[in-house]
Amino acid sequence: MCIRDRYQLIGGSTLDNLTETNYLVEEAKGNTRIEAENPQDLDYVAAGCWSTEYFELKIRHNWGLWVLIAVITVYFVLAIGSKKDTEKVGPQFRNNAYTLHPFYSIYYVGGEFFTKASRITIMFVGVSVKVLGMAIIHYLVEEQDRESILWLLVGPAIAAVASSIPQYIFGIILRINLGYQKEKIMKKQKNEEDDSYSIEGSYFIFYLLAILSVLAALIMSIVCLTDHNLDQSLMWFASIWISFAYDFLIFDVIITLLAKFVPALISIFKWRGFYFEYDVYAEYVKLE
Repeated sequence: MCIRDRYQLIGGSTLDNLTETNYLVEEAKGNTRIEAENPQDLDYVAAGCWSTEYFELKIRHNWGLWVLIAVITVYFVLAIGSKKDTEKVGPQFRNNAYTLHPFYSIYYVGGEFFTKASRITIMFVGVSVKVLGMAIIHYLVEEQDRESILWLLVGPAIAAVASSIPQYIFGIILRINLGYQKEKIMKKQKNEEDDSYSIEGSYFIFYLLAILSVLAALIMSIVCLTDHNLDQSLMWFASIWISFAYDFLIFDVIITLLAKFVPALISIFKWRGFYFEYDVYAEYVKLE
């Protein structure tokens, strides 16, 4: 017998019009009362705890799952659909600080030795960490009962800064790979045979670790958001976009402009993985 048939809402209320913090459900034939913390919990009670329907309702209410599906889908569409080479990559891209910005770098330049897909991957590592960062912040704020508009502004900034850490880690891996490619180019110039290194194979570990990191961050976000109600999930979802704005429209622009006016900073910021090495690209093209 379905629990929905055994329980009814007090006062003739429906699951759609309840707005108070705590709710009561009473057994139709008895005096048993069950407390629920938010409206979606009433759905769970009506569905029956530990039932398949209960599990499906928990999944449907978890925005983290839908964000995971959206992020993974967009990532694979962009990565698989990106061109390996960009036409007319000329000398104007030598020491070009603008390629420090993810959007500019991915849109304008690319090559077999420095694929767009690799930089799209680094960008999405940052995206997943922002999603996780905001899920953790909202979880902690909710636990401390300090939810406010201030956290909606400060939290995304913290998440945006934190997302640069894994980006630098994978950027370093990518730059090390670029160093191997430089070495291979030098050997080709000297007519030395080098079969010990494969450009295609060198990206395998990079992509494997990056995709696993993205999945881990998004799954952890789902866990943090398991008991969030609709309003809290909407706040979290909005804060993700604010974090994106902080990162791409403010922090990345500041980094790009700093490097443009102080070129020495390129040697630091390039390790994030987006900076385009035109000289290596030009040498590589000559050997093709």
